[in-house]
Amino acid sequence: MVEMKRVSNVVRLTQRRGGAESCADEHLPMQAGEGGAEPDLDRDGTIAVSGGVISHTKPAGKGKWPVIIPGRNVSVYYDNQLVTQPTVVFDGNLLQVVPAQKAPVSRFKVHVSEDRTEVVLSVRFVPGKIYRAPDCLPAQRLRIDGQAAGEIPPEPIDEGLVHAELKRLGIKAPIMRKVIQAACQGCADQDVVIARGKAPSPSQDGKVEYVCSFDERLPVENDDSERIDYYNKGAINCVQAGTVLAFWTPPVLGEPGLSVFGEVIEPRDPKNKVLKVGPGVQLIDNGRIAVATIDGRPCLSGPDLRLSVIPLLEINGDVDLTTGHIEFYGDVLVRGNVNESLKVHAGGRVVVVGDVYQAEIVANGNIAVHGKVIGSKIIAGSDQTRLVQIGSILGRLIIQLPELIQAGRQLEPYFEKTKSAAWGEEYLIRLLLEMKFATLDKNLKTLEQLKGSLIDLGNPILHRIANLDCKLDSFRCIEELYDECLELQEEIKAELTSEVDVEIDYCQNSEIEATGKITATGELVYNSKLTAGDSIWIQGECRGGSLNAQTGIASHVLGCPGGTITHVRVAADGTVKADLIHSNVNLQFGIYTYPVPYEMSQVAFTLQDEKIVANYTRKLTV
Repeated sequence: MVEMKRVSNVVRLTQRRGGAESCADEHLPMQAGEGGAEPDLDRDGTIAVSGGVISHTKPAGKGKWPVIIPGRNVSVYYDNQLVTQPTVVFDGNLLQVVPAQKAPVSRFKVHVSEDRTEVVLSVRFVPGKIYRAPDCLPAQRLRIDGQAAGEIPPEPIDEGLVHAELKRLGIKAPIMRKVIQAACQGCADQDVVIARGKAPSPSQDGKVEYVCSFDERLPVENDDSERIDYYNKGAINCVQAGTVLAFWTPPVLGEPGLSVFGEVIEPRDPKNKVLKVGPGVQLIDNGRIAVATIDGRPCLSGPDLRLSVIPLLEINGDVDLTTGHIEFYGDVLVRGNVNESLKVHAGGRVVVVGDVYQAEIVANGNIAVHGKVIGSKIIAGSDQTRLVQIGSILGRLIIQLPELIQAGRQLEPYFEKTKSAAWGEEYLIRLLLEMKFATLDKNLKTLEQLKGSLIDLGNPILHRIANLDCKLDSFRCIEELYDECLELQEEIKAELTSEVDVEIDYCQNSEIEATGKITATGELVYNSKLTAGDSIWIQGECRGGSLNAQTGIASHVLGCPGGTITHVRVAADGTVKADLIHSNVNLQFGIYTYPVPYEMSQVAFTLQDEKIVANYTRKLTV
């Protein structure tokens, strides 16, 4: 029999001694046949805990003796020795299990911030813990771990200790006593500022802010259409003259501060960055602003990151699918060809060393193509070439509209006596256009066709022309259109302040426009349309197509013995010269036309007394 008893916080195991057999021989097996009893089965000894009471059972037969294993949060003693490893228990009276008890902790720390402007009090409160021995089922090997049974609340911190620490550290800044009291009495972990000096105001470093991009190309703007333009790789990154490129902010020294020890804290010395510029950039406002003085690509170069604007974009090969379209504000030099479906748009000049095949070149400056131009469009002067073309049409309308009014007024008395008078002035005007003023009607239709392509252009004059009403419903409408044409012509003359030229070699099936001169130095200009705000000079032959210029046109050969008609048009005061001109050439001076009747050589044509007159000369000049 085993006797169990509970001891307050120490659990002991005791055995009852009495009866027929002692505890010493309980583990011995009984011999078969002795006393007529059956032998006991082999049984391990066990240790168990129930309700805080430890019980111990000895083994029977060949059973194992119980083993106690020390666990966490308890102390196990056997025969008054602390058990630190698994131990066999032979005598339960010598076994003691003492649950642990952790005392509460209340501590604090005072530290000064790295910049010496704040004193921080850190308080930590850890409650104590009470443990008990849990219930454990009987087991031959028993490990006992203490279970938490309660907490012991931590004690408040003595404020005097905090003040003593502040005195030891030599803190001279005003102490926040109420904050210290609340932190010490609150029994909750926290970090609080209990004294504060004055931090120096931060110094401002000098800095350079670039407001332009230095990427090679600008991002492609996607439209809503599903078509993908594989040639469009984004415009070349460039800026226009007058663009602000960067700002420099000078350094500023901060104000001194005061530490918690009463020391003056000097602000840190600010760092500085210098804005350095190179060609194409100018500093203004005492070096604070960098402004581009030319069109071109912004770039940073050299170890000092000098800001410059490069006015020339050089393509060391062909403009093809690899390069994509070229769009650049400055000058463009192409050392190869401009291939099919490609575009080169420049804010300055364009020079192509090779050929241009079914491509487009548009520039605000001069354009020179050293090779052939085939199936392409070349425009020097951008949208100003439209002004040249429209100005030419307006000039012809200014001559023709008054003549239409005069003819209408003369016929009006006779017209009113006819049955057709019921149709009004509009019908009479239509008859005149069909019977006598077919050229005027053609010019109006040409102007209407041009108007549709002018709406999206930003030029205000082109926008006004796009909204011009060209309907001739009455003679009053004709007079209003005449006045509008006069005003627009004057505005166009004022707008065309600069003339840019185009120089090419061979030209075929192409359109070439320039606000200044067009020069073809090769052997042939074939079936092409050339429009110049000033003059056209062709060193070789011109076969088919049309030539339009204001002041004059000169060619070695105009037209050919047969085939397509070559149309040549100049202003009324212009000239047309040729070493040889064929009969399939149609000349037009202002509104007056002249089909060349036969082959002529060394000839110059002018308009005299409303007639085109041939004057023979020996030298081909414009």
